[in-house]
Amino acid sequence: MNDIDFAQSVSPDLAGHYEQAKDLAFITPAYALTHLRSFAAVFCDEITPSARFEFNIASKIQKVHNAEGSSRKILSALDTLRDSGNKAAHPEEYAPGTLDFPSMVAKGLQLARELLEHLNWLKTGRSTTPKYEVIEPTLHIQRDLSYKAIFEEDAQSRYTLGVYFKEKADREKSDYGLHRFDDGYGAAGMLSREAIDQAMHWFKCAADSDHPGARYEYGAYLFRLKDNPDGTVSRRDDRWRGERYIWWACQAGHADAQAMMGDFFLNGTEHLDSDYERAREHYQEAAEQSHPRALAQLGRMHEHGLGGPKDLKKAIECSLRAAESGFPQAQYHLYALHRQGDAFVGEHTTALHWLTAAADQRHPDAMMALAGLIEVKKVANRSVADAQHLYEQCINTPHLRIRALYAYANLVATHSDDLQELESARHCISQCAEEIQANPQYHCSLSGCNRINSVLLNKQAAAMSREFPHFRFQFGAAEPAQGALDYTGPKVGRNDPCPCGKGSKYKHCCMR
Repeated sequence: MNDIDFAQSVSPDLAGHYEQAKDLAFITPAYALTHLRSFAAVFCDEITPSARFEFNIASKIQKVHNAEGSSRKILSALDTLRDSGNKAAHPEEYAPGTLDFPSMVAKGLQLARELLEHLNWLKTGRSTTPKYEVIEPTLHIQRDLSYKAIFEEDAQSRYTLGVYFKEKADREKSDYGLHRFDDGYGAAGMLSREAIDQAMHWFKCAADSDHPGARYEYGAYLFRLKDNPDGTVSRRDDRWRGERYIWWACQAGHADAQAMMGDFFLNGTEHLDSDYERAREHYQEAAEQSHPRALAQLGRMHEHGLGGPKDLKKAIECSLRAAESGFPQAQYHLYALHRQGDAFVGEHTTALHWLTAAADQRHPDAMMALAGLIEVKKVANRSVADAQHLYEQCINTPHLRIRALYAYANLVATHSDDLQELESARHCISQCAEEIQANPQYHCSLSGCNRINSVLLNKQAAAMSREFPHFRFQFGAAEPAQGALDYTGPKVGRNDPCPCGKGSKYKHCCMR
């Protein structure tokens, strides 16, 4: 007996989701994880009948948690399958490089088998699990999908092929995508371009057959298309078509589309005016399906009283549900709520827990805030070096860049005597001062830049003097490390290597 046969013997419904996830593991690991999330939901229904009346997976897992006899191991497996599925469904919300879908799906399949073994024990009362062999996933599904998509015009197969090619395009996408301004997937002939064009072909075919997921994917792609910077090509009509596809998917109950319609009404579009009440309604619809970003957005609307009454209790509840699913934006928001005195009595350990969870997923604002707490010694077992590393990671985030450059340079000026770090900090504070000139809101920090630069100059001179004791160094305010004054060591010939160690002849280096 193999693992598919074993799953069938335990539950045909669970076996269907398990087999789908396993078939998709190689070609679309992210999509496979969403099937494993569905597996977890069906498992809850099987193990706790009252869970069948719950609409979303979070509530189903809570029913299992409340039932007698539910072990931590089972609850942990369900939480992992739910969280992995949520992340796979919304990869754009996570920093690049933080999600390893192949590893996640391998772990998910293992957890699914453990849940099947547990359910088999509950149904049979036998403590020993029947022996079965785990067969390796194959690529035969790619051939079957292609046949069904082309010859049978099957909408689900077309959608799955679209997912496959989109995941491939996202993997192949690179900076060369900047050559195509409209969607960022690169010019003709590039692998990412070929893959995204294939993806949109299959999404449109499935969308025209009323497939809600395909309508959302195709609509979202069209809506995000950009005009050419020189104004020669307008994508306005494409964006309007995208909005209509998303609306149709929303009407069919697709959670991603409901959340995106919430975004449309929250911020307004070229064709829709802002309407907070309708935004809240759509976020609520998606939140009822445990959509993490919709929950996070709904939490913010409750917090600020947008589209309805202000309700901090509901804001916290929504943010907590999204944070518990692993959504970094909600984790950071929950930290911020814990810090608000008017929300509820903040508890430092809980607030720090959510901040650290968001920072671990490379949420820029969370990393910036955590670095600040580490710097003032409010985080146990974390060093100044940790804060420095976090600041460095935030430097390439546009809205944090000036703050991160300033904080990094100030931290080095305060705590470091390392010559290389001091040089790096001087470069950062110089960049910071230049960018502040173009950002009037930061002009008050210019005096601080000058102070930090002065400290770094003095520390750099002292460090160089320790490194090369036979030289006396003097640094200018504008040109750091421009050489040394008065060599005081043994006599050196004009054509001999310079004793400073740079490798040049003495006459071309430090000779005065």
